[in-house]
Amino acid sequence: IALGVSMAKGGDIIALGKSLKLAAAQIEKGLPLGVTLAQPALPKSAVRQPFGWTTDDLVLGCFGFLLPHKGLDLIIGGLRGLAQATGKRVRLLALTAVLDERSQQTLADCQDLALSLGVADDIRWVTGFLPMDACLQQLAAVDYMVYAYGPTRESTSGAAPGGVARGATVLGSRQPMFADVQTCTFTMKADAPDGMVEAIAWL
Repeated sequence: IALGVSMAKGGDIIALGKSLKLAAAQIEKGLPLGVTLAQPALPKSAVRQPFGWTTDDLVLGCFGFLLPHKGLDLIIGGLRGLAQATGKRVRLLALTAVLDERSQQTLADCQDLALSLGVADDIRWVTGFLPMDACLQQLAAVDYMVYAYGPTRESTSGAAPGGVARGATVLGSRQPMFADVQTCTFTMKADAPDGMVEAIAWL
């Protein structure tokens, strides 16, 4: 038996996910032994709809705490070049939680950069901390997860594995912290925006 749920135009995808989770838990209490509910991932079109994005857009994703070494400036700097190289409208879903003062400054710098390059309207910032299931639900909108990390002693923590779990194509920089996921990701040059553009255009 399959049940379909639709969302009103301009609806809140996170609120919908929470409501479905609560409803599923309530329904499961009354199911016979051995009968379970399974919720498939939302289609890309449904996740993009609240952002005003289409299935023809090329959507990049970033995921994890917002910190200076994560190369958001390089990704933003490459959006226009990638649009020219692919002939598509390029969007960025920055699912990047603000952690501390470093995060706040990085966010301000990145937003200023986006404004100066004329791509601010193509970026969706989600800077609050969300549970992993809500993050994965939003990341269903993404075509390519991009991790343009620079040198750091920190690990990727759950950031890169989260991107792999979502099933999108994952691009990581040539940093040691990506060794654990090297077999299921693509490596790119992350010292300039052109590295990301070349990698995605090649793929």
